[in-house]
Amino acid sequence: MMVEMGNRSVVFVCFFSVLALSAFLLTPGWLAAAPAGEQESLTLEQCIELARDRNLSLIKAGLQKKTAASMASAARKDMFPKLSTRYSYRGLRDQETVTLGGRTFPVTSRDNFAWDVTLTQPVFQGGYLWNRFRAAELDTDLAEKRVRQVVNELVRNVKTAYFRVLEKDEIKREAAAAVDRLDAHLRDAQGFYDVGLIPRHGLLQSKVELAQAKQDRIYADHEAKLARSRLNLLLRQDLGAPLILETRMDFVPYHPDLKELQETAIEHRPEIQAARLHIEKARREVRAAKAAYWPRFDLTASYMKNGTDFGLTENPYGDLENAQVMLSAYWEFWAWGQTKDRVAAASYRLSDAETALQEIMDQVAFEVKEAWLRLRDAEAYVEVAELSLAHARENYRLNTERYRQQVATTTDVTDAQALLTKARTRYFNAISGHMTAKARLDYAVGRGVSASDP
Repeated sequence: MMVEMGNRSVVFVCFFSVLALSAFLLTPGWLAAAPAGEQESLTLEQCIELARDRNLSLIKAGLQKKTAASMASAARKDMFPKLSTRYSYRGLRDQETVTLGGRTFPVTSRDNFAWDVTLTQPVFQGGYLWNRFRAAELDTDLAEKRVRQVVNELVRNVKTAYFRVLEKDEIKREAAAAVDRLDAHLRDAQGFYDVGLIPRHGLLQSKVELAQAKQDRIYADHEAKLARSRLNLLLRQDLGAPLILETRMDFVPYHPDLKELQETAIEHRPEIQAARLHIEKARREVRAAKAAYWPRFDLTASYMKNGTDFGLTENPYGDLENAQVMLSAYWEFWAWGQTKDRVAAASYRLSDAETALQEIMDQVAFEVKEAWLRLRDAEAYVEVAELSLAHARENYRLNTERYRQQVATTTDVTDAQALLTKARTRYFNAISGHMTAKARLDYAVGRGVSASDP
């Protein structure tokens, strides 16, 4: 009987274990996790979005924007009425008295308790509170421009790193192709040497060239890995994380008008927008400093209770409770010229901000022109590199055929092979340089984050 019950327990345990395992395997999360090993290709736009989501400088700029917004909110509330309360106790050694007709009467208790609630509303402060609030709002706008500036720089860096990976991948493939070409040439040379058509030094030269090509392939592979590490660093992921990039290196001619680019930069470049905001903030600070020339008016309304006990329930010496409304004026009309000095300092800051704007506009105009010229140079270099590559391909083909017909030497073939590798490398460098120059021009103009902007 005990054996039968034990067998049933084992069967139940096995049944429920299989059922639980089946339910786990059939859950959507498990099914979705199954193909996780597959690496998806990344477009340039996807890399930019990943970098924007993870970049620490951008996160810091966003936090600074929130800080500025909170400070602006606090400055705005300085113009609102404020409610406060106060409770106090005053203990006297002797009661205060008054003498009338030769008789002395107490007018206070030795223990005095007081409590009040006060509502205070600033009425007029010469525009100080309003201008300070507007200056704080401008700080929020400045923080937003800082966010845009960080984004603009980040997009440029991601584009540059992305194009660098594409370039190094092509150079890596070319290095592998060079090894294949020299390996095929070595087989031809070995065959010719075996039948006595070429001397031994010709065969050895082919082997040396192949060994050098293999070293170049190793170097190209390391450069490709380093380029990926740079991009991974911008994406804030493991430096050795695999990356499959979807975009290919394509040459798309681009001939923008320099004047239009400079006008666009003046309108959209975050640094110029921030400089204009600095000027407006400086104007507000001048007005806030001038507010000290005016008197200050405050309106207060209070409810008060005075008593001789902690609970404020009795006061035989006066009113137990009372209320009052008061309009007060305060004017500091002489302070040894401090207000004048503060206004002068704020005015100098305004002049400094106006000068800084002109300086930044000049610098941006130069950056746009420099980027525009670099783009034109890169485009001309691509055209030359394309022609050079076509000549190098034909030269390699002719020398290979001539070598097989034994009318060319090993040196002719290896030189043609080296020339082809250099031409292809220069071509890829030219394409990458053109794409990078376009990215730098986009940055100089202050264009958006889209990699496909014209």
